[in-house]
Amino acid sequence: MATRTAKLNIEVGGEQQYKQAISEINRGNQVLNAEMKKLAEQYKGNESSMEAMRAKSDLLQRQLLQQRDKIETLRAALQNAATKYGEADRRTQSWRTQLLNAERDEIKLQRALEETNQDIEAQGEASEETAGKMTTLGDQVSSLAEKFGIHLPDSVKGALDNVDVFSAGTVAAMGAAAAGVAAVELAIKAVGAGIQAVQKL
Repeated sequence: MATRTAKLNIEVGGEQQYKQAISEINRGNQVLNAEMKKLAEQYKGNESSMEAMRAKSDLLQRQLLQQRDKIETLRAALQNAATKYGEADRRTQSWRTQLLNAERDEIKLQRALEETNQDIEAQGEASEETAGKMTTLGDQVSSLAEKFGIHLPDSVKGALDNVDVFSAGTVAAMGAAAAGVAAVELAIKAVGAGIQAVQKL
């Protein structure tokens, strides 16, 4: 009888140890979930920024690691229950259900992490591409002005080069406007010259 009691205590103790371990992991997950909610609120309206996505990626990695710890613990608990109570026992089935749910959550976390890292990589590539297209205002205005048959003096180009660097798209728009003004000015001068020529006749 004493041996049976000791065996029951060991069995109950083992079961409780797994339950306690899972409870501790769940509490840790609750903390990480709270951190994720705080992160979402902190970067609300700016979720696509590199800083926000990197913070999210870091937190997702921590959640994924903790979820994998939970899965390992549940697998051990399932094996323990199957050995002691059998595969069809309700306790074994309960552990199996928890394991399946945990594995499902792991897949979700893994997918979220991969998508976030892909967004980070894409934004990084876009930034590098934009940086590669940076040009000076002087170069862009000079290039566009030449299309109108206007040659900017080196002194003017040099002055424009001292302006802060813009993206190619921004400079193109500014350059087009500047070249357009110059073209109009040239046209006005041509018309004026024509009028003077007529007056001399």
